[in-house]
Order: sequence, then C-alpha cells, then structure tokens
Amino acid sequence: MKAALLLFVILASSFAMHACQQQRTPSRYLIPQGYVGWVRIDFSVSGAPQLLKENGHWNFTFPDSGKIQTSSEMEYGAVDDEYYYYSGNSRTSLKETGWGDGGMIWGGFNGKKEGNDQKIYQYFFVGTEAQLSEFGLKSKDEDGHPKVGNIHL
Repeated sequence: MKAALLLFVILASSFAMHACQQQRTPSRYLIPQGYVGWVRIDFSVSGAPQLLKENGHWNFTFPDSGKIQTSSEMEYGAVDDEYYYYSGNSRTSLKETGWGDGGMIWGGFNGKKEGNDQKIYQYFFVGTEAQLSEFGLKSKDEDGHPKVGNIHL
C-alpha cells in the first residue's frame, strides 16, 4: 500500500510540475548578415503585421534598423529558439551560449511600458562576447534601454 501511495505522489507531482511549465511556440530570429548590436521587437502594435509561421516557428525577420513591430502578442515560456544571420535566401546559424563559449546572442530581456503609450517589448544583443563588452551598454535610449541599431553601419 505504501508503494502505491508513493507512486501516486510521484506521478501527481510530475503532472503538477508539467502543468506549471508554460509552453510557447518556438521563435526563429533572422538577423541581417553582419549585424552587430541590440535588436528590439514591439508586440501588440495596432496596425502592424502579424507574425508568420515557418515549420512550427514564429519568424522574426529583422531589417537593417534592428527594429520590428508586430500586432501579434508576446508569448511566454521556455523553448529552444533559433537565431540566424541571413543574406537573401542563405542562413548562417548563430549560437546562444554562456560566457566563454563563442556565442553570438546575449542579454535578452523583455518588459512592458505602462501608460497611454503602452509597449510590450523584447531585446537581445547580436555579436561576440567582446563586442557585447565593448558596445553593449554604451548608449541608452530615452527609456533607459539599450540603443537599438547596427554598430557597424
């Protein structure tokens, strides 16, 4: 009887933990070849285009400015996203790693600005660890966020 009760507790805990993990659709971020700097996505923007799906991933195709606006809502949860440099139809994978492992994607964060001009946004830095250290926090916008744009233009 004790074994059955223990098994029940383990299974119930497993289901509860799984239910607490929020799932979202994975994202594929397409960044112009050679872009180095912060990028930003503004979500729930009235009149902006909806995100497109490709092979089960939301596609975020950044222009040279590094800024995207979409009327789609931001999704939350943990999944494995994909990051690429693109040039025409060619894509080169970019790694998201920890310090010292040769990554190219850093400092991702999201947030919400309240008020009449409410904004839901997401940022991340594209470049080497050295470029993040040198340029990543050098300049900020009027809201105190990192300034978006290609530092190599």
